[in-house]
Amino acid sequence: MKNIHKPIIDFMAYYAKQLNDETVLRVLSNLSINTEDEAKRVLSFLEIMCDHVIEDAKNNVVVLNQSVCTSDAEKVCDVIEDYIEEIGYEHLIQSETSNQTQQWRWPPESPRKSEPGRHAPASPTP
Repeated sequence: MKNIHKPIIDFMAYYAKQLNDETVLRVLSNLSINTEDEAKRVLSFLEIMCDHVIEDAKNNVVVLNQSVCTSDAEKVCDVIEDYIEEIGYEHLIQSETSNQTQQWRWPPESPRKSEPGRHAPASPTP
């Protein structure tokens, strides 16, 4: 993390303080992710941070002397995920991406006839 630009670290530190995330604050202070558990915690933090950034952007919250926008969070995530991959935990990024793809699949699956309490989609009218 020593080569990661200070605004990225500062942005993460702002939200880690807001969320009282001591693990992420320690990682940022050390400028290093030393274990797989720390890498997992940072990835979880990024997801929570993004949720907060979305709300803060809607409310015109100022972070680091400028109104926060979602592209700030996207940049932070890209940089930190690249770092986590570089230090050998790319499997965490791949599994996180797979989980997100499954959670956010569109369109959602149609109900199946065999499921109790569910109705099959209506047939199109000719």
